[in-house]
Amino acid sequence: MNQNILYKGWRIKWSSLFFFCILFLSSFPFSNSVLAVSISPLRQTISIDPGTQETVKIEVTNDTQEEKIFIPSLDAFSTNGGSNEIHFGKNDEALAWVDSTQKEYTFAPGEKKEIPFTIIIPNDAQPGAHYLGLFVSERSGRGQIGAQGRVGSLLFLYVSGRIEENVSLDSFTTNKKLYFGGTVFINAQLKNNGTIHIIPVGNVQAKKKDCVDYFEELNTEKKKIFPHTSWQWEKEFPLKNCGMGLYRVTLYVQYGLSKQTMIQSLSFYYFPPAFVIISFVGITVLIILSFIFYKKRKGKK
Repeated sequence: MNQNILYKGWRIKWSSLFFFCILFLSSFPFSNSVLAVSISPLRQTISIDPGTQETVKIEVTNDTQEEKIFIPSLDAFSTNGGSNEIHFGKNDEALAWVDSTQKEYTFAPGEKKEIPFTIIIPNDAQPGAHYLGLFVSERSGRGQIGAQGRVGSLLFLYVSGRIEENVSLDSFTTNKKLYFGGTVFINAQLKNNGTIHIIPVGNVQAKKKDCVDYFEELNTEKKKIFPHTSWQWEKEFPLKNCGMGLYRVTLYVQYGLSKQTMIQSLSFYYFPPAFVIISFVGITVLIILSFIFYKKRKGKK
């Protein structure tokens, strides 16, 4: 069952954006230990209006005792399935909006200097978020081709305007509708169809009437769902407090700057192992007694 919730008309404000990005940035370690070079800042955020341009800079320090030539470059990243692991090599239109002013920079031993990147946002750019990496790599020595390694800074680029927060509940299921003991398995999958990343929070609970047998907070690690990616939650748990009968599982999710919510429920029946065994024995005994009674009655005739 799909449940689409679309929110338009939310103007990005610097206060909300700053708080949101601090949460986002805190969970992304980004190492610059590949080369003997230091880069600062490791992460930065900027919001730009369509049809305008800005310049962002990274401060690069040559930590060696030799002259080095560094080449600036650009890449886009995303995360996989809502995890906090960064994957570069993503296609993003924003790669065409950013350019360095020079093709290479020469650094004396121990020298520190800033490398600028110019960002030009097209007039028709749609509001939303873009996730880029601003890199430098060391140029190979004479007689060699290419560059050696790369280190960089994460850039969270927001095109300001009206953003779209659109999340669908693509899946919310149990693997059975009737449980005879054992554990209950629940699966939920959210997809971010919007233009900005979200951090879903909420809870899931299983209850029989007013008796809550299972309760758990969702996404306590504050994992993010990037635009056009999915987040999946799976849980297996035993029922032990409320006995047999009809159970209702309710999923509550809140997400986005606008605090949108979605609620979805499903039901299943649960019978504990003891009940199954007793029922089986009882039915078996009843069948045997019925057969004996039938034989005796037939013998009297």
